[in-house]
Amino acid sequence: MMKKLLLTLLFFSALFKADAQFGQLLGWQLSNPAPTQPAGPSNTFYKALGMESSTLDRGAGFLSATLARSFSSTSASYSAGNNPTVRNANEYYQFTARAEAGHTMSLSGIGTKLRRTGGGPNTYRWAYSINDGTFIDIGTDISFGDTNSAGVLQPIISLTSIPELQNLSSSTKVTFRLYGWGFSSSTGTFAFGQYAATDLTPFLALYGEVSGSANLLGWDMNVAVGGAATTGGEATVVATNVNSNLNASTLVRNGFGNGSLPRGLSAIGTIGSTKVNGEYFEFDVTPNVADKYVTLSTIDARLRRTTGGATTHIWSYSKNSGAFVDIGTPITLLPSDEGYTQASIDLSTIADLKNMPSTTIVKFRLHAWGFTTAAGTFAIGRYAADQNLYSLELRGQITDQPLPVKLTSFTAKANKQGTVNLVWATASEQNNSHFDITRSANGEKFEKIGEVKGNNNSDVVRNYSYTDANPIIGANYYRLTQVDHDGKSSFSNIAIAKVGLDSDNLTVAIAADRSSIEVTYHTATNGKALFAIYSVTGAKLTTVEKTVSAGNNQIRIPVRLSNSIHIVKVSQAGASVSAKF
Repeated sequence: MMKKLLLTLLFFSALFKADAQFGQLLGWQLSNPAPTQPAGPSNTFYKALGMESSTLDRGAGFLSATLARSFSSTSASYSAGNNPTVRNANEYYQFTARAEAGHTMSLSGIGTKLRRTGGGPNTYRWAYSINDGTFIDIGTDISFGDTNSAGVLQPIISLTSIPELQNLSSSTKVTFRLYGWGFSSSTGTFAFGQYAATDLTPFLALYGEVSGSANLLGWDMNVAVGGAATTGGEATVVATNVNSNLNASTLVRNGFGNGSLPRGLSAIGTIGSTKVNGEYFEFDVTPNVADKYVTLSTIDARLRRTTGGATTHIWSYSKNSGAFVDIGTPITLLPSDEGYTQASIDLSTIADLKNMPSTTIVKFRLHAWGFTTAAGTFAIGRYAADQNLYSLELRGQITDQPLPVKLTSFTAKANKQGTVNLVWATASEQNNSHFDITRSANGEKFEKIGEVKGNNNSDVVRNYSYTDANPIIGANYYRLTQVDHDGKSSFSNIAIAKVGLDSDNLTVAIAADRSSIEVTYHTATNGKALFAIYSVTGAKLTTVEKTVSAGNNQIRIPVRLSNSIHIVKVSQAGASVSAKF
């Protein structure tokens, strides 16, 4: 249903310079806020829409070391070692990557800034693992001898040639490890970072793309002027990447003064704490092919402000020369020497920007305000001189037909009544007949258990629900099959609910002569159940296996009881519940 445009990465072998573009998926920085040193496990500072958060951590063979605004370690063994040796000693840095439910991810590169002291490792290599399997090396060993106290920006590690790292659903977790070896002293260190206190550039970044969108327009400020970087004096910059179904687009600085930032497009604005309507950056989205449909998903931008620059910004859009509409609420921007990638601006929930016919022209504006000095600047950009990455990127899809159902969430939750509530939502629907609700006991073979009617065509959020009144005891795997009126279908992500037993499922009545008990047992499924009776000391008195049906079951169990407390335990399909009587 949805076609993915995969990124292709090429490298100039002599310059180690990336000649293609990456969208940032995850990023870590410790410049602001700076953690207490030595830094413990670090959560992502940035994650793209559709990605789960991640944590950067150490293997047991790396000992945390103190280094301001950095993630630093020493080696527990500090032997010269080699790759197999450090693997066995668990000397590595590690993070995971996983798409959120309903999304897929394709991974294209890893970018780092690394730092070592004289006694630190002189060689490193990355490796990856799928769903906690065996770790597989990426590329070859990389020599690392520079001891620059600020660290050294490394060549981007290409992942595009690894099929296992493309088109991964939310059921797939990728774990990355960075192994470093060649320590020569116990005080030698190996670190991510460091950047200046005012530089929020990620010292570790994962690049790629999340499903549901491709790069439609992109501005790489390092090659934006005849293959060279912007000098800072430009008032306009033409997009360096343009989808073939769109006209070229020009990013324009309007109303702002010139901020003169190389490798970026910068501005000086009016001093004051209120928005100035005439000061903004602007670009347009204009299709050039008839009978197409445009759906926009995100705006991703790397923004920069100096100390006296704009503190606040907001995006807005206009369709076919209409009034501009704000997207979300104003966003506060931290000061940073080089700027940093902002959280994605989510366009996928804006019905106005879905399934637009090719006659539609959309304009986007970025307003910024809160300048406090005449020299304070606000900018789009910038990346390091040898990094060819988009400072501004519009993502979405252009299709021959309106896009079908866009499922935004799907969850399953068990409740005390022994049923499972399924809830899902769509942001838009085209030609949607219905949803088949399917269930599996092992996540592989699914059977239909119900059906919910769709809303045909819709450009607003629609909420759905279904209750599974007879789930399986244990793990229940649920999947939606969305069916169009023409019979075409697609699957949702898999949602899991575990149905157990609790004391509410079990009550006991004792015969007057204490020669038997009657157990009332409620279950959500048919099958065999084992009833065991124990004394208060744990001695088993009797066991009985019975066939039970979904609902309440009355089970009489002959047993000779003493005048003390006893326990009944019922086990069914791997779950159990107990009650005292």
